[in-house]
Amino acid sequence: MKLPEIDLYLIAPEIVITIFGFLVLMVDVFSPKKERKGYLGVISLIGILIAFFYTLPLMGSVNSGFGGMFTADGYALFFRSLL
Repeated sequence: MKLPEIDLYLIAPEIVITIFGFLVLMVDVFSPKKERKGYLGVISLIGILIAFFYTLPLMGSVNSGFGGMFTADGYALFFRSLL
């Protein structure tokens, strides 16, 4: 049985969004209730920008990983950068 090739760079934008989403949730839960939480939007924006910068080098190429179960082509990358 051949193990699939693991290329975490292909799913780096999803990993970054997940980590920053978890960070925003934890900061929201553990910050005081009366404090304005305007910085949560800034943390979210930073996470989105980092994920976008991980997406840029993948543009213009077709890559697949995890035994062909994940494909990073132009169509997928367009929706990654859009959403």
